[in-house]
Amino acid sequence: MSEMVTIIAKGGEEVEMEEDVARISGLISDILDDAPEEAVPLNDIEKAHLDKVHEFMKRQKDHPEMPEIAKPVTTNDFAHAVTDNWSFQFINAMEEDEVFAVGLAANKMNVQKLLELVACKIATRIKGQSVETMRAVFGMENDFTAEEEA
Repeated sequence: MSEMVTIIAKGGEEVEMEEDVARISGLISDILDDAPEEAVPLNDIEKAHLDKVHEFMKRQKDHPEMPEIAKPVTTNDFAHAVTDNWSFQFINAMEEDEVFAVGLAANKMNVQKLLELVACKIATRIKGQSVETMRAVFGMENDFTAEEEA
C-alpha cells in the first residue's frame, strides 16, 4: 500500500487518497513533486465531486487497460459509444449537473480518461440536437435578436 495523500476540497473538507491513485491526476502529481509533505489544496472542487473523481482514479489504477473511447463520437447513444460497462454505469448514475461538475473537476485535475468519458457523455447528449435543445442542456440564454438569427 502506498503512502496516503490529503486533498483539501472546497470548504476545507479532506479526502485521503493513496499516493499512487492521487498521481493519476496530473495536477496532484505535479504538486506532490514540488511539495510532497503538504496537503493538496483543491479549494474550488466540492467534496462530492472530488469523491467521484477519486472513485474513477481508483478504478483506473486497478484497471489500467480501460478501453479507449472512439473519437470523434459518431453516435448519440452513450451505451454504444462507451464499451466499458463500469464506465457507462459510473457516468449514467449521475445527474446532468453532476456530470458537468465532475467534468470540470477532471479537467482541472488533469484526469484525462475521466475527462474523455464526460466529454463523450455530453457529446452523445447533444449530437444531432437543435440549437434550442443545446441551449437548454448548457443553460444558455438566447441573446440573439431576430435579425441576428436570420
